[in-house]
Amino acid sequence: MSLVELLVSMMLLGLVLSMVTGLFISVSKSVSIAQATDERTRTGSNAVNEMSRVIRAATTLKVTGALVAAPAFRFAGREAVVLYSSVDVNAAADLTYLPPKPTLVRFEIASGNRELVESRWTATAHPSGTSWIFAPPASPASPAASTPANSTRILGGPLATMTLPLTPTDPPLFSYYDALGVEIPLPATGGLSASDLDLIKSVQIAVRLPGTASSPDGALAVVSIVAPPNLKTP
Repeated sequence: MSLVELLVSMMLLGLVLSMVTGLFISVSKSVSIAQATDERTRTGSNAVNEMSRVIRAATTLKVTGALVAAPAFRFAGREAVVLYSSVDVNAAADLTYLPPKPTLVRFEIASGNRELVESRWTATAHPSGTSWIFAPPASPASPAASTPANSTRILGGPLATMTLPLTPTDPPLFSYYDALGVEIPLPATGGLSASDLDLIKSVQIAVRLPGTASSPDGALAVVSIVAPPNLKTP
Protein backbone atom coordinates (compact mmCIF):
# COMPACT_ATOMS: atom_id res chain seq x y z
CA MET A 1 0.00 0.00 0.00
CA SER A 2 1.42 3.35 -1.01
CA LEU A 3 1.62 6.32 1.34
CA VAL A 4 -1.20 8.07 -0.51
CA GLU A 5 -3.47 5.06 -0.16
CA LEU A 6 -2.62 4.84 3.54
CA LEU A 7 -3.48 8.50 4.08
CA VAL A 8 -6.76 8.13 2.20
CA SER A 9 -7.64 5.03 4.24
CA MET A 10 -6.88 6.87 7.50
CA MET A 11 -9.02 9.83 6.42
CA LEU A 12 -11.92 7.54 5.53
CA LEU A 13 -11.54 5.67 8.81
CA GLY A 14 -11.53 8.96 10.73
CA LEU A 15 -14.65 10.08 8.87
CA VAL A 16 -16.44 6.81 9.65
CA LEU A 17 -15.43 7.03 13.33
CA SER A 18 -16.70 10.61 13.50
CA MET A 19 -20.03 9.58 11.99
CA VAL A 20 -20.36 6.63 14.38
CA THR A 21 -19.47 8.82 17.37
CA GLY A 22 -21.95 11.48 16.31
CA LEU A 23 -24.66 8.86 15.81
CA PHE A 24 -23.94 7.36 19.24
CA ILE A 25 -24.13 10.75 20.95
CA SER A 26 -27.35 11.60 19.11
CA VAL A 27 -28.98 8.28 20.02
CA SER A 28 -27.84 8.57 23.63
CA LYS A 29 -29.28 12.07 23.88
CA SER A 30 -32.57 10.97 22.32
CA VAL A 31 -32.83 8.02 24.71
CA SER A 32 -32.04 10.28 27.66
CA ILE A 33 -34.72 12.81 26.64
CA ALA A 34 -37.25 10.02 26.04
CA GLN A 35 -36.53 8.49 29.45
CA ALA A 36 -36.83 11.87 31.18
CA THR A 37 -40.10 12.61 29.37
CA ASP A 38 -41.49 9.19 30.25
CA GLU A 39 -40.52 9.62 33.90
CA ARG A 40 -42.10 13.08 34.11
CA THR A 41 -45.23 11.85 32.34
CA ARG A 42 -45.56 9.04 34.86
CA THR A 43 -45.01 11.48 37.73
CA GLY A 44 -47.65 13.86 36.39
CA SER A 45 -50.13 11.06 35.71
CA ASN A 46 -49.66 9.52 39.16
CA ALA A 47 -50.18 12.90 40.83
CA VAL A 48 -53.34 13.61 38.82
CA ASN A 49 -54.68 10.11 39.53
CA GLU A 50 -54.20 10.52 43.28
CA MET A 51 -55.80 13.96 43.39
CA SER A 52 -58.66 12.78 41.17
CA ARG A 53 -59.27 9.81 43.47
CA VAL A 54 -59.51 12.02 46.55
CA ILE A 55 -61.53 14.83 44.94
CA ARG A 56 -63.94 12.35 43.33
CA ALA A 57 -64.82 11.23 46.87
CA ALA A 58 -65.42 14.81 48.09
CA THR A 59 -68.30 14.98 50.55
CA THR A 60 -70.08 17.53 52.68
CA LEU A 61 -69.56 17.35 56.45
CA LYS A 62 -72.50 16.84 58.77
CA VAL A 63 -72.42 19.39 61.60
CA THR A 64 -74.11 18.51 64.88
CA GLY A 65 -76.75 21.10 65.75
CA ALA A 66 -76.81 22.61 62.26
CA LEU A 67 -79.49 22.12 59.63
CA VAL A 68 -77.06 22.49 56.74
CA ALA A 69 -73.89 20.45 56.24
CA ALA A 70 -70.55 22.17 55.81
CA PRO A 71 -69.40 22.46 52.17
CA ALA A 72 -67.11 19.73 50.90
CA PHE A 73 -64.40 22.29 50.14
CA ARG A 74 -62.88 24.26 53.02
CA PHE A 75 -60.49 26.17 50.79
CA ALA A 76 -60.22 26.41 47.02
CA GLY A 77 -57.34 28.30 45.44
CA ARG A 78 -55.23 28.10 42.30
CA GLU A 79 -52.38 26.15 43.88
CA ALA A 80 -54.02 24.67 46.97
CA VAL A 81 -57.27 22.94 47.86
CA VAL A 82 -58.57 21.66 51.21
CA LEU A 83 -61.57 19.34 51.26
CA TYR A 84 -63.48 16.68 53.14
CA SER A 85 -63.28 13.33 51.36
CA SER A 86 -64.70 9.89 51.99
CA VAL A 87 -61.66 8.37 50.29
CA ASP A 88 -60.47 5.08 51.80
CA VAL A 89 -63.63 4.75 53.91
CA ASN A 90 -63.84 1.54 55.91
CA ALA A 91 -66.84 -0.25 54.42
CA ALA A 92 -67.08 -2.51 57.47
CA ALA A 93 -67.43 0.40 59.92
CA ASP A 94 -70.58 0.71 62.01
CA LEU A 95 -72.76 3.42 60.48
CA THR A 96 -75.68 3.05 62.91
CA TYR A 97 -75.37 6.62 64.17
CA LEU A 98 -72.33 8.10 62.51
CA PRO A 99 -72.04 8.84 58.79
CA PRO A 100 -69.01 7.42 56.92
CA LYS A 101 -65.80 8.75 58.47
CA PRO A 102 -64.35 11.53 56.30
CA THR A 103 -60.75 12.62 55.92
CA LEU A 104 -59.58 16.21 55.67
CA VAL A 105 -57.14 16.42 52.75
CA ARG A 106 -54.99 19.27 51.49
CA PHE A 107 -53.13 19.39 48.19
CA GLU A 108 -50.73 22.28 47.76
CA ILE A 109 -47.58 23.37 45.97
CA ALA A 110 -44.76 23.94 48.46
CA SER A 111 -43.64 27.57 48.26
CA GLY A 112 -39.92 26.81 48.17
CA ASN A 113 -39.26 23.94 45.76
CA ARG A 114 -42.76 23.83 44.20
CA GLU A 115 -43.21 20.16 45.02
CA LEU A 116 -46.79 18.87 45.12
CA VAL A 117 -47.65 17.84 48.69
CA GLU A 118 -50.62 15.86 50.04
CA SER A 119 -51.51 16.17 53.75
CA ARG A 120 -54.26 14.32 55.62
CA TRP A 121 -56.04 14.84 58.93
CA THR A 122 -58.08 12.13 60.68
CA ALA A 123 -61.53 12.89 62.07
CA THR A 124 -62.71 12.16 65.59
CA ALA A 125 -66.27 11.47 66.69
CA HIS A 126 -68.30 14.37 68.07
CA PRO A 127 -69.26 13.87 71.76
CA SER A 128 -72.87 13.46 70.62
CA GLY A 129 -71.83 10.45 68.57
CA THR A 130 -73.72 11.67 65.51
CA SER A 131 -71.03 13.43 63.47
CA TRP A 132 -67.32 13.77 62.84
CA ILE A 133 -65.13 16.73 63.76
CA PHE A 134 -61.61 17.92 63.05
CA ALA A 135 -60.26 19.59 66.18
CA PRO A 136 -59.04 22.07 67.02
CA PRO A 137 -60.54 24.30 64.32
CA ALA A 138 -57.90 25.69 62.01
CA SER A 139 -57.43 28.11 59.17
CA PRO A 140 -59.23 26.76 56.08
CA ALA A 141 -56.15 27.25 53.92
CA SER A 142 -53.64 25.96 56.46
CA PRO A 143 -55.05 23.30 58.80
CA ALA A 144 -51.52 22.45 59.91
CA ALA A 145 -51.19 25.91 61.48
CA SER A 146 -52.81 24.53 64.63
CA THR A 147 -53.03 20.79 64.01
CA PRO A 148 -50.14 18.83 62.47
CA ALA A 149 -51.21 16.51 59.69
CA ASN A 150 -51.51 12.82 60.49
CA SER A 151 -49.73 12.03 57.24
CA THR A 152 -47.86 13.98 54.58
CA ARG A 153 -46.28 12.86 51.34
CA ILE A 154 -44.80 14.36 48.19
CA LEU A 155 -46.65 13.48 44.97
CA GLY A 156 -44.07 14.93 42.58
CA GLY A 157 -42.43 18.06 41.33
CA PRO A 158 -41.11 20.59 40.89
CA LEU A 159 -44.16 21.97 39.09
CA ALA A 160 -44.01 24.80 36.56
CA THR A 161 -44.29 28.32 37.94
CA MET A 162 -47.71 29.91 37.58
CA THR A 163 -47.66 33.14 35.61
CA LEU A 164 -50.51 35.66 35.62
CA PRO A 165 -52.57 36.39 33.64
CA LEU A 166 -53.51 32.78 33.03
CA THR A 167 -54.61 31.43 29.65
CA PRO A 168 -56.59 28.32 28.62
CA THR A 169 -53.32 26.75 27.48
CA ASP A 170 -51.56 27.68 30.72
CA PRO A 171 -54.08 26.79 33.47
CA PRO A 172 -53.40 26.78 37.23
CA LEU A 173 -53.17 23.57 39.23
CA PHE A 174 -56.85 23.85 40.21
CA SER A 175 -59.85 25.43 38.46
CA TYR A 176 -63.41 25.18 39.77
CA TYR A 177 -66.75 24.91 37.95
CA ASP A 178 -70.40 25.21 38.95
CA ALA A 179 -73.35 22.97 38.09
CA LEU A 180 -73.60 24.49 34.60
CA GLY A 181 -69.93 23.90 33.86
CA VAL A 182 -69.10 27.60 34.14
CA GLU A 183 -65.74 28.38 35.73
CA ILE A 184 -66.03 30.09 39.11
CA PRO A 185 -63.69 33.11 39.00
CA LEU A 186 -60.98 33.18 41.63
CA PRO A 187 -59.80 36.42 43.24
CA ALA A 188 -56.33 37.74 42.43
CA THR A 189 -55.01 36.22 45.66
CA GLY A 190 -56.32 33.66 48.11
CA GLY A 191 -59.25 31.39 47.38
CA LEU A 192 -62.97 31.32 46.70
CA SER A 193 -65.34 33.00 49.13
CA ALA A 194 -67.39 30.94 51.57
CA SER A 195 -70.50 31.37 49.42
CA ASP A 196 -68.67 30.22 46.28
CA LEU A 197 -67.27 27.09 47.94
CA ASP A 198 -70.74 25.57 48.00
CA LEU A 199 -71.09 26.15 44.24
CA ILE A 200 -68.22 23.83 43.29
CA LYS A 201 -69.46 20.82 41.34
CA SER A 202 -66.33 19.89 39.39
CA VAL A 203 -62.61 20.56 39.54
CA GLN A 204 -60.05 20.73 36.76
CA ILE A 205 -56.60 19.49 37.74
CA ALA A 206 -53.64 20.57 35.61
CA VAL A 207 -50.22 19.29 36.62
CA ARG A 208 -47.65 21.21 34.56
CA LEU A 209 -44.03 20.10 34.63
CA PRO A 210 -41.28 22.38 33.27
CA GLY A 211 -38.66 21.34 30.75
CA THR A 212 -35.41 19.76 31.89
CA ALA A 213 -31.80 20.79 31.36
CA SER A 214 -31.51 18.29 28.50
CA SER A 215 -34.85 19.39 27.02
CA PRO A 216 -35.67 22.98 28.09
CA ASP A 217 -38.57 23.13 25.63
CA GLY A 218 -39.98 19.80 26.76
CA ALA A 219 -42.57 21.11 29.23
CA LEU A 220 -45.62 18.88 29.57
CA ALA A 221 -49.03 18.99 31.23
CA VAL A 222 -51.43 16.32 32.47
CA VAL A 223 -55.01 17.61 32.75
CA SER A 224 -58.15 15.99 34.13
CA ILE A 225 -61.63 17.15 35.17
CA VAL A 226 -63.27 15.51 38.18
CA ALA A 227 -66.98 15.77 39.06
CA PRO A 228 -67.60 14.36 42.56
CA PRO A 229 -70.88 12.38 42.44
CA ASN A 230 -71.71 13.37 46.03
CA LEU A 231 -71.88 17.02 44.98
CA LYS A 232 -74.23 16.62 42.03
CA THR A 233 -77.19 18.97 41.98
CA PRO A 234 -80.38 17.03 42.84
